[in-house]
Amino acid sequence: MLKTSFKESHNPLNDKAEMPILRKADIDEHMYFSKCVNKLFKHNSARLDFVSNMFIKSFKMGNSVQHCTFSKYNDGYWYSAQFEDTPFASGAFRYVFRGILESDSPANGRRIVTKVFKKSEEKYFSSWEPDLIASKKAYKYAKKFNEVLETKMLLAKRRDITFNVPLILQVSDVPHFNLFGIFKIFEEDTYTQPGKYVAVEDYIPGRYMKFNSNAGYEDSEASTLLPAFCHWTWHVSKYKFMICDLQGVKTNNEYILTDPVVHSRDEIYGCTDLGVAGMTRVLQGHTCNKLCRSLGLENPLKFTFRNPIVNPSTTYTFQLTGEEKLMNKRRRSLYFEPVY
Repeated sequence: MLKTSFKESHNPLNDKAEMPILRKADIDEHMYFSKCVNKLFKHNSARLDFVSNMFIKSFKMGNSVQHCTFSKYNDGYWYSAQFEDTPFASGAFRYVFRGILESDSPANGRRIVTKVFKKSEEKYFSSWEPDLIASKKAYKYAKKFNEVLETKMLLAKRRDITFNVPLILQVSDVPHFNLFGIFKIFEEDTYTQPGKYVAVEDYIPGRYMKFNSNAGYEDSEASTLLPAFCHWTWHVSKYKFMICDLQGVKTNNEYILTDPVVHSRDEIYGCTDLGVAGMTRVLQGHTCNKLCRSLGLENPLKFTFRNPIVNPSTTYTFQLTGEEKLMNKRRRSLYFEPVY
């Protein structure tokens, strides 16, 4: 597993809700050693036997997992995360690893996931900072939206909306062997390397779903609450922001969401922030429901025709058309203009 250093962020892991504990990965030292030596000697069995018999005692297993360690956080606790050396899932730009959080806080033993940028796609991401800020903003909007629904009593039975906010950590160690207990060799750096930043957040058990995208896809059968929430964020921000690309798990009491996108007038939330053009795409794909009407929301694009979007994938700024880039440069749509 990997080690990381802490970079300040909101800490969503620090609540007392019970989470099942993930057993640390069992790795056979001799199998790992043999795999490394096979690479070194190109599968020459005679040399492999010689090295295995003569020198295996000179090798001590270092870390068989990847680690992230944090210094004291501003809540007064220390944190250390471990995650497996192979991903269990991947997206267009990231790998996802299972892991466990260690801490002197109530979050100790919590199951987590660690997200790592693919090496081939790192050029599109200067840092994790936009993801962190977007998650914080989505978390605040969701909290306010829950309060609005509770105050107005618009739904007899409803689910709250919440977002996982990641911890941004720096990798400090990768799986390796210690030669003579001193020198690190055979470092497993296929997915990440010491010094790289990763995102760590709560593992969400259950069926993972994509409810809408940042470019017009909307699954109104899966939820009517989340499309209304997306529409509401655009409305209450006076068209300056929109929380979208909503994905996660639907439980009996709440929606637990992760990796939100924030569209903004000034395109400040990273390469998934499609600006005013993104807001226009989402509104074109949105069909207002009863909750939208109860909240007094209007869709200025409801009469515009567009073929239904069937691809739920996230869209990136480099995929925008020339016309859309011009729209963002002007900071206004043909149908609305953010109010400042």
